[in-house]
Amino acid sequence: MYRKKNKLYRRRFIGLSAMAGAIATTGIGLASCKKDVARIAEDTDYTAIVIGSGFGGAVAALRLGEAGVKTLMLEMGKNFDTTNGQKPFSSQFDPDTRASWLKTGNLEMPINMPFPMKGRKYTGVIDRNKISAQKSMDIFRGTGLGGGSLVYGAMLPRASEQKWDQYFSDITFEEMTSKWYPKVEQMLGVKLVPDDLYHHDFYKYSRIGVNQAMKAGYDHFVIPSGFDFDIMRQEFEGAVDKSVTNGEMMLGVNNGCKKSLDKNYIPSAIGTGNVTVKTQHVVKNVRQLPSEKYQVDVEEIETDGSIVSTKTFTCTHLFMNAGVAGTMDILLRAKHHNELPNLDNSLGTGWGNNGNTMVMRKNIGVNVGIKMSTAPIVAFADKQNPFGYLLAEQAPFPIGVETNNLMYLCLIETPERGYFQYNETLKKVELMWNKSQHDIAINAAKHFINTLNDANGGSVDTFFINSNGYSDNFTYHPLGGAVRNETSDGYGRLKGYKHLYCIDGSQLPGYSAGGNPSLTIAALAERSMAHILSNDF
Repeated sequence: MYRKKNKLYRRRFIGLSAMAGAIATTGIGLASCKKDVARIAEDTDYTAIVIGSGFGGAVAALRLGEAGVKTLMLEMGKNFDTTNGQKPFSSQFDPDTRASWLKTGNLEMPINMPFPMKGRKYTGVIDRNKISAQKSMDIFRGTGLGGGSLVYGAMLPRASEQKWDQYFSDITFEEMTSKWYPKVEQMLGVKLVPDDLYHHDFYKYSRIGVNQAMKAGYDHFVIPSGFDFDIMRQEFEGAVDKSVTNGEMMLGVNNGCKKSLDKNYIPSAIGTGNVTVKTQHVVKNVRQLPSEKYQVDVEEIETDGSIVSTKTFTCTHLFMNAGVAGTMDILLRAKHHNELPNLDNSLGTGWGNNGNTMVMRKNIGVNVGIKMSTAPIVAFADKQNPFGYLLAEQAPFPIGVETNNLMYLCLIETPERGYFQYNETLKKVELMWNKSQHDIAINAAKHFINTLNDANGGSVDTFFINSNGYSDNFTYHPLGGAVRNETSDGYGRLKGYKHLYCIDGSQLPGYSAGGNPSLTIAALAERSMAHILSNDF
């Protein structure tokens, strides 16, 4: 085990060095180049191509690289390198256009606080994708090397054993907890917050949340986290630059204390010597050739979105891991235009938002603190909620003044599902989702919040979220569209084609069985890759 760990750390170091070197050379991203930089000859044919660098793509790239497979990873965003004191991410409260994917104007936030962004369009770190045909549900997605891990809260609880069999009956929960969850947790360095930090002033709001939840009769637990608590401790002590104590989290963390995928899986993949990563490469089309190889058409872009060049790559094994919105756009477009006509007709169905609902309690009768760490550390389970199983995570609300407010991020089991379809007139994929389909999630959140308020005092804030106090028009947890054992087999092999795979969040059936989806997506990807490498290569 010691030798295996050392080998992994060496690979990670080599990969991180390669990433930093490429940034310094090109100025815009790993394996990319500016218009005034001489282009080097590049391979166009690979054994495997991985589209996307989130929790599915990063796992696929590492395991392919370890198996000696010549692999190309394509990522539409840039590499936000935080090594050597660089600060690539925008400020939360004084944002510039590094905060948003090719947009100007106000930063599109989940709360009602407009912040004008400075600067021109930029390939920023997060995109509020207005994909819904009814304008009823936007999808927030990470747009950089590391995908959603750059902008998520690094909350990594396992799924609930209570809900697992209902949604993943072909896999035992014991298999997940004995093998696949630990494999990912080791790679990500998942930890629980140390006692000294838990009791710090920066987490006063979390402790108050726990006390009020206990008074209302709710169980609580400390959330397994993907933050580096050693760096966080130095930040609390003033030894490193402020990040999580300065509002940073959703737009990236500059001091490196968030252990996103560009710090573990991806550099480890590059360190194998078998994985090439190209950032700012936007996949436009995929098709199967008469040879049964796959062709991937790509636009290389500048940080302002302008096209540098168009490219074509080919491969034998193609992994579609571009996140739900990206994967659905590429695959449904290809099916519609008869580039991949044999994809199963279930493609696009089974979408859900994980019951993802945000709500704020105000006037709770106690000061929660002005200084807050943005890394959430505690959660509450409402297992008997009459509207569905509910997990609520205590979220910070660090606006620099005492608010007497507590914010919650709720994940709720709901039966409602939407679907994606390709709109030929608009030349894009749309999500078909009616706002009323979120009503059951709101009812579950209301039951939870009312129970808290009845026990502790307080009311629902109707300013910062929306007029009814419960978010119903965006999600951070898009799931489904290529659901396993429907659109694919149980390992992500897409029906209708050989050597075409999907192992990102599209595989989950609209709900991640009572937890945040990131860990489960990665764990299922590890399981799928072990099987695929043993049987398909």
